[in-house]
Amino acid sequence: MRLDQTYCPTRSSTSSLSASILADSRAYYYIYHLALVRAVDNGFQVIAGEASHKQLWRNYSGSPEPNCRKLAEIAMRLKEKRERADYDKFYPSIDDELNLLINDARS
Repeated sequence: MRLDQTYCPTRSSTSSLSASILADSRAYYYIYHLALVRAVDNGFQVIAGEASHKQLWRNYSGSPEPNCRKLAEIAMRLKEKRERADYDKFYPSIDDELNLLINDARS
């Protein structure tokens, strides 16, 4: 799976924290929606009462396919970083950490 630059601009092209957080959020949701479409095409159904994101990544984590497990790991790390950036007052290494995750997702 390759991330499209339209939806996931390089973080070096953004200078403000808010633009960086937006890029991170878009990267996460781009991965999430691609993964969700694939999962639904393969019979995955979201069950009410639990977050769809949690269900989806658990589904991918339990897959026999190594690429699916890797995608789940990247997505969960990206989601955690995005949430920290949204809610923590000070998160100094967000750019470096998320660049690594985005590059990992692109490979």
